[in-house]
Amino acid sequence: MNQFVFDILIVYSGRLVESAGSLSADVLTPFSHDIYNIAYGYFLKTCQDQKLKAALAALTDITGPGQCGCYWLFEDGQWKKIVRPGYTRIIFDRFSPSCEMAINNREILFSSPAVKPFNSPTLLELFFDKYKTYQKFPSYAIPTVPVEKTTRQGLKKAIKKLRKIIGQEKFSADFSEAFIVKDRFGAAGRNVYKIDPKNIDEAVEIIKKTNKINYILQPFIKFDQGFIFQGSPVTSDIRLIYLNGKVVQTYIRTAKEGDFRCNESQGGHLE
Repeated sequence: MNQFVFDILIVYSGRLVESAGSLSADVLTPFSHDIYNIAYGYFLKTCQDQKLKAALAALTDITGPGQCGCYWLFEDGQWKKIVRPGYTRIIFDRFSPSCEMAINNREILFSSPAVKPFNSPTLLELFFDKYKTYQKFPSYAIPTVPVEKTTRQGLKKAIKKLRKIIGQEKFSADFSEAFIVKDRFGAAGRNVYKIDPKNIDEAVEIIKKTNKINYILQPFIKFDQGFIFQGSPVTSDIRLIYLNGKVVQTYIRTAKEGDFRCNESQGGHLE
């Protein structure tokens, strides 16, 4: 069967996107979270409007340099599974491999010099690692230390190190007594926990359950009076996107009731 040639192929981790080769009748969309299905449906439709041929594939479906065995299309407002070889020279890579199989698949994907990533590999690696991000931009990123051992002593050591860094911060009063423990390479609010330094044992029990994850520790930012959004005081995440000397986008994310995580995949709301 001849392969279909795309202008761009979005490739996601197999942990986050379902293979288009799935025979399950229940698998009708690539993502389990609707917000991602909507976002990437919009992405593919925008490509179509610009006369660009685009598709979405899982990293597990990669068969060669720039090649996949199956892929998802978004047509007439619906996702469609296509079991047919595809090829592109431009990869919009939305993954950073953290296991041997994923690393091998990435090497296969970019094994030809003709196949290029849309993202800068150097920047992708830097910002995928929250600790490296802090090391590179300590004046701008939130103070961060790695949790080297998922033990009581390991967590106490990380807290002591973080407190020392916070004490040297110009705006140290902005941080509360609470801490955040999160996956060093995570996303979408998964494996993120707010901990009370007076109850370290509870935090240790939480992170021990997922001891294969590399955790980092960060301070929890203080909101003395909270933030009133649409008449309700809720945990909020206010963001500005600054590009080439000007603000190009602003948005606010608010957490669902009873949670501190503002991620949409965790029930948060984006305005």
